[in-house]
Formats: sequence, structure tokens, C-alpha cells
Amino acid sequence: MVEIGLRQCTRCGEIKPLESGFDNDRTGADGKAGRCKDCRNASARERHNRNDGLQGALDNGFKRATRAGRRRRKITVEHLLHTWERNGIDPWKCYYTGVALTREPGLPNTRQLDHIEALAIKGSAGHTAGNIVPAAASYNGYKHDHRAVTRYLNAPEHLAPIASYAGLGDGMAGVDDSGTPLVPARVEFANTEDDAVTPPQMGYCQWLKTFAMA
Repeated sequence: MVEIGLRQCTRCGEIKPLESGFDNDRTGADGKAGRCKDCRNASARERHNRNDGLQGALDNGFKRATRAGRRRRKITVEHLLHTWERNGIDPWKCYYTGVALTREPGLPNTRQLDHIEALAIKGSAGHTAGNIVPAAASYNGYKHDHRAVTRYLNAPEHLAPIASYAGLGDGMAGVDDSGTPLVPARVEFANTEDDAVTPPQMGYCQWLKTFAMA
């Protein structure tokens, strides 16, 4: 018999204080969940890890789109990965810079999800699979709520790519309604002012200034 004010967790079997050890749940007895907070948190971490951290980010993006009044879809990890595969997007490379992304024990998680057309922009494509890409945490933080093209052109030195988007040098690839290139980047980073930028690598910025920024 469990004392008043205590509850036995239905998962781990430990007896814990009802108020501090269990989350609120309107469907549960006494308005509390059957599993303790520790077990519920552990389950959430398991789901997060099982989906490489993507499902939590997708769910968060849905909530943000709802608050912003933008288009939104409930997206599963499987659907997102299928969309990326169809569009030739590598889940473990930054869409904008091409750098490798990491999510390994003991290493910082550098992969985030980014809305190409930011949710803050009026007329954004919203939280839809075709508008979501993998991005390096550093570049995603820099781009924030701005248009991808303008942030690419004005990137600071430590984030400025020196190689061009594949196929954009001749101005043939095209952009979407927001001026975002329709192909992912192949890019390297310039660490010093001595890094040479060859004419073919200059093609992307020249193309942007000529076509996308017109």
C-alpha cells in the first residue's frame, strides 16, 4: 500500500512524491501521469536519439509556424529524409556550406534544421518538407530570420564560402520566389586573407549580383 502523497511509477516501479516526482496529466489518477518524470524524460531522450534529433526539431518547427501564422504540415522523419533524398540533399552536410555535420557521443551537435524561407518572412513556404534543410549550427544562427541569398552574400569572413554553388556560375540554375538558389552548395571556408578565389569560384557571387539581386 503506497502512502498518501506518494506514487509508484508504472515503468521503473520506484515510489516517489506525487507532486514533485510526476508531471501533470488530466487523464491520469489524481491529475498526474503514471510514469515518473525521470522515466518520461528518459523516453523522450530515447525518441530523440532514435530519430537523430530530427523529430523534436520538426515538432518545434510546427509550433513556431503555428505561432507565426505560416503554412505548416505535420512532418515525420521518414518523410523529410525521403524529400531530401529526392532533392539530392545530404542529411549530414550543411545545405548552405557543404561542411560535414556531426551528432556523435562526446561531440557537439552541429546539425540543425533550417527553413530556407524563414518563418518570419511574409509569404514564407512555411513548415513544409520542401522548405526544410540541414544546416550547420553556426551558419543557421547567422542566417536566422533573413533570406538565404542576402545572408550568403554578406557572410562574415569566418563563415564566407569561397567556392560556388554547383551550376550557378553561368547563371542557368535559377532561384525560387525568394531568390534562393535551387541547388545546394559545394563550399570550403577561407581562413586567411591569402586564400585565393579563382574566377570559377567567383561565379556564384557574380551570378547573384547579376540575376538574383536584380
